[in-house]
Amino acid sequence: MAKPGWRYIVVLSLLACLTITVVGCGTPGMPSGKTEGAKTSSDGWQASNQTVPVEFIAPLVLEAVKVDSLPAIDGDIDPIWGQAPALQAGALTMKAVYTEKELALLMFWPDRTMSINTPGNWNYFAEENKWYHNDELVNWTFFRPPTRQRQPEWLAMGWDISIGQEFAATGCGGFCHKSPVDGKMHHATARRGEYADFWMLMGRHGFKSGGKEDYIEDMGWLLGGVSQQGPVVFDHADKMDPRQPIAGTFYFRGYAVDGIIASYNDAKFSYAAVTEGNQYCSQCHNIEWRGAMPMDKIPARTFLDEGKIPFYRNWNKEHTAPLYVKKNPVSFIDAMTITQEEIDNGQAVMVSNLTLKELKEIWSRYEQLNAVVPELILKEPSGSAANVRVGAKWSNGWWYLECKRALKTGHWDDIQFDDLTKNYHFTISLSSNSNTLSPLFSDKAAILRFKPRS
Repeated sequence: MAKPGWRYIVVLSLLACLTITVVGCGTPGMPSGKTEGAKTSSDGWQASNQTVPVEFIAPLVLEAVKVDSLPAIDGDIDPIWGQAPALQAGALTMKAVYTEKELALLMFWPDRTMSINTPGNWNYFAEENKWYHNDELVNWTFFRPPTRQRQPEWLAMGWDISIGQEFAATGCGGFCHKSPVDGKMHHATARRGEYADFWMLMGRHGFKSGGKEDYIEDMGWLLGGVSQQGPVVFDHADKMDPRQPIAGTFYFRGYAVDGIIASYNDAKFSYAAVTEGNQYCSQCHNIEWRGAMPMDKIPARTFLDEGKIPFYRNWNKEHTAPLYVKKNPVSFIDAMTITQEEIDNGQAVMVSNLTLKELKEIWSRYEQLNAVVPELILKEPSGSAANVRVGAKWSNGWWYLECKRALKTGHWDDIQFDDLTKNYHFTISLSSNSNTLSPLFSDKAAILRFKPRS
């Protein structure tokens, strides 16, 4: 690996940003139909022309069928999914089943590459005894204009808790409004008391939006690597990220990042609150590091659910090296993920405790596997942050993802599926290096409908 000739400076971004790819909001909050003029709410958020389009477009409907027990949430398609009708949205297929207590979703779609590498992952240069982030070595160009053709693995769902007509009519536009802080579009609802539940199911990140600096930062793969099967082939022709498999089978499991989107100045939420989510953000936002915006200046209103979050930063105090590395990774997927359980049982060790010889030997193993050290340590969450379980598989050009959640969680910061006779509005953002969704997911909300057993 060549020594970097320069250090690419980026701006740390907001936590858990939703629906900003070419398949998400597009121009945030702008539905395809004709709209009325913009209005400003009492909270200072501009509603940005988000009213019901004149042309009626029938929403997509996902019908959940009742079953005796849920399938295993592991990325394999169990026979029980054959009982559920499929919703086809572009290249994405969805199914839903439920029991007396839980809801499960299945989603699968084509994706040539498995792209779980991120800008913040770590590379070691033995000749310097120094660590570098990916984006300090290569111009990481996920969302930069003009092409915007590079996206990370990213699947997110937004659910309407209390927004109502604006969410139903505009989909993700229901939680994307102009901020009085900086005058730009950010994730927030228009009025106090309006909330959206969001689930980041694969990767988590924020983003810096605007002009030539429109890109993803503060990313991180959320699912632990369970197993790797068959021969693995990488796309070495990709100069930005040569660590993308184009053949092989990989299994993952973990938790979604579960959060809530509120309005500006909502009395229930503050970035100053002492929560584990805010503490995670403050590692960058409350220090002068890579141009990070102070937390009290963040214009978006996205907050993680109460409880212990499912990850923490794999950085030392000086932000110059990872805290942990795998001692003897056995496969690409084993090297690319680290869990707290692996730290506790000695499979991952502290970098600061290694001799130079030991570190060189470990990094040699990473290089043999075409891997880097992940920027996040995955751990068991608790409380409302542990509501959404995820199992996924990428196999030879296809993603298969399953997730489940209790119908009623008992947590006020979640959508409650407590009335199985009503429609539940949701929207999805999916990016996999291509536009794979129907535009109806961004033009207006889709509907989850529970079908009673006949």
